[in-house]
Parts: sequence; C-alpha cells; structure tokens
Amino acid sequence: EEIIRNRISHKVQTESITQYSPCTSYRELEVAIAYGSSFCSDLGSRSDADDRVSSLIAAVSEKYQQDGLCVKVIISHLEGHCDSSSDPYREFVSMNLSGCGNVGLLHMVKDYWMNFRIDVHRDTMLFFSGTGLECTDEDTCLIGCGYRGSLCHQDYGFAVNHVTFT
Repeated sequence: EEIIRNRISHKVQTESITQYSPCTSYRELEVAIAYGSSFCSDLGSRSDADDRVSSLIAAVSEKYQQDGLCVKVIISHLEGHCDSSSDPYREFVSMNLSGCGNVGLLHMVKDYWMNFRIDVHRDTMLFFSGTGLECTDEDTCLIGCGYRGSLCHQDYGFAVNHVTFT
C-alpha cells in the first residue's frame, strides 16, 4: 500500500500543470481514497484503477491551481478492493442507496471510516464506485454526493462517487 500511495502521489504532483496558475504558493489538500470492487472490475485491473484515481486527482489538482484556488490535491492514502469477496464496501454499494437524501452509501462509508480508518491522515475522503446508484433507467443514476460544507471536517469530510460514469 505504501508503494502504491507514493507512486500515485508522485504522479499527481508531476502531472499537475502550474505554469498557468496565478498562485505563488499552494496549500495542500490531502485526500484519502478508497475504491470498491465494482470500480476495479469496470476498469479491468488494480493497476488500471490506480491509474484512473491518479488521473482524476491530477485533473482536480490542476483545476484548483488554474482557477486561482492555490490548492494542490495530494493523495494521502489509497486503498483499492478488487476482490468482491473481501470488499468491505460491496454490501454498502449493493444497497443501491446513495446517501444523498436517504441513509445509504455515504453514511455507511462514513461510519466504516470512523470505526476502522480513524487513524488515516486526511483532510477529506472519497469513495469511488463503478456502480450507479438509485438508477431509474440505464441513463439516469446519481453519480455522487458528499456532506455540504465539510471538506476538511474529520467527522463529515466524506463523498461517494460513481466514477466510471461517462
């Protein structure tokens, strides 16, 4: 896990383009990321899933820098679960409730992290799923939500996303 995290953090830092940024100094936003087996399955392998995470965070970091927010987004922790039989999030995802206005994935991920990952250093936590939530048809699914106004709040800095949505 340590090797993966360092490799991805390095990739995010080197992929971020700062040449167009008006910032002379940056704050760092440390993001802990977990992804479930559906995310890994959709992308084909752990390596592909890790690369997708890296690319997404690099794009967010670049956007925050170019928009003058003067923030670099850094991956502080990464855990990926590619085996559905040992994926601790699989049960939460299979409930098919996002937690956006109901009790669902967002709340379950938050509770899991508050019970089993409390020692992970982070400013916020993102969960990536390859499964759409609360789909009414093939094209109408919720693609994510988080607690409002809680980006750096240890108890509520959580978000869940259907990342493989296009």
